[in-house]
Amino acid sequence: MAEVDYSTLKKGGFMIRRIQSAPEENDSDPETLARPILDEYSGFLTRKRTLYSIEELEEAMQKIMDEYAGGISRDYQYNGRQLDIAREKISELTELEEGIYAADNRQLLSAYELKERLLVCQAVIAHLRGRKETRWRSFNENQDFPDRNPAYDNKFLNSRLKNGEIRVFWREKEPGNEYSD
Repeated sequence: MAEVDYSTLKKGGFMIRRIQSAPEENDSDPETLARPILDEYSGFLTRKRTLYSIEELEEAMQKIMDEYAGGISRDYQYNGRQLDIAREKISELTELEEGIYAADNRQLLSAYELKERLLVCQAVIAHLRGRKETRWRSFNENQDFPDRNPAYDNKFLNSRLKNGEIRVFWREKEPGNEYSD
């Protein structure tokens, strides 16, 4: 595997932010903290060509979200069964993305953009599944729950990524943090 030059990459804000967000109990030097990140970079750049290109995976991702997660082709309507399919298919794309090849720095950037977009897809699907109501007609209509649920009027649906899994939870609106629908 080709070595990645730490000195040229450490200037990148992305790596600096990832190192700075490392757990405080880890007293390792920056180069030790950077090693897994550099190995990931190197993996993208040194793998053999893969069956699917970054562009093909991104197109598949967009089609999945459109077809199964309430996109325009479905008139912004979705149901639980479609969301299950979307979650499964996005998970499959995420596995394919982990072995993607990047020929140069531009494709490396595209590979990371795809990785982040797939994470956003997972979050969107989790939020759509978590909201058991239709808040706005003709925009994200939940066919399993076609009406507005007043129990959610004073709550926010939030999410947190923990151990690779997105967990959604409701929290009460705080006084002074209201908005009007």
